Amino acid sequence: MSMICVGNSHIVAISKGAALAGKEIVEFRLREMKKSEKLTQKALEEQVGHQLVAAVQKHQAQKVYCFCGGGMHVALGLVQHPLRFDFIMPDGIDRVFDDTAILVPFDVIRSLMAFKIRKHLRLLRYLSEIVPAKLVQHEPPPPVADGAFLREAAATYDPDAATYGISAPHLRLKLWQLHNQLFREFCASNNIEYVINPSEVFDGDGFLAEPYWGDYVHGNAQYGAAVLHKLEELRP
Repeated sequence: MSMICVGNSHIVAISKGAALAGKEIVEFRLREMKKSEKLTQKALEEQVGHQLVAAVQKHQAQKVYCFCGGGMHVALGLVQHPLRFDFIMPDGIDRVFDDTAILVPFDVIRSLMAFKIRKHLRLLRYLSEIVPAKLVQHEPPPPVADGAFLREAAATYDPDAATYGISAPHLRLKLWQLHNQLFREFCASNNIEYVINPSEVFDGDGFLAEPYWGDYVHGNAQYGAAVLHKLEELRP
């Protein structure tokens, strides 16, 4: 039975992973749908919702796998800000902190992240209300630690990467963790299952292991295949 997948740009790695593993998925690429049909966000929500309902009924699917959002931690922290900043996660876990950077209160960073991901959460809430299947939101890939790789990979898309360089790995990892925390809390409050990455895609420090690197934000086909394998193991 084909898996129904919907999401933003991270769904491309899932599609490549399916091809690599010889698996079939039914996919809805939100970015391409919105761009090709010049849809407003509200129109996109309504259209994908209608199509997902039909796909769930056609395939008698019990779950829909979501890869919504997943890039805002990169947008906020990939490129080194001209005024270097840092923040402290209030969870009692010892973390690396740059004491020469400007300390931004955690609540400010959290509020900014929450504001930036609001449209993705709104879409998930809407889909959870109309799609007759359980939604499963998957965690985005962790950041790559290697700043030199990221600088080269991002140069084509963001000239500031060459001008200012790449932020410290510990900052990018914390932003990714905060992003995931907000999604987990939202999913828990909206009866949406939340699935973390397969353990094998991490290196020893919690970053994306090199065999799974794609570009400066996404995983590659091997990453997508690993995610699909884990999701298949969790299927009812």
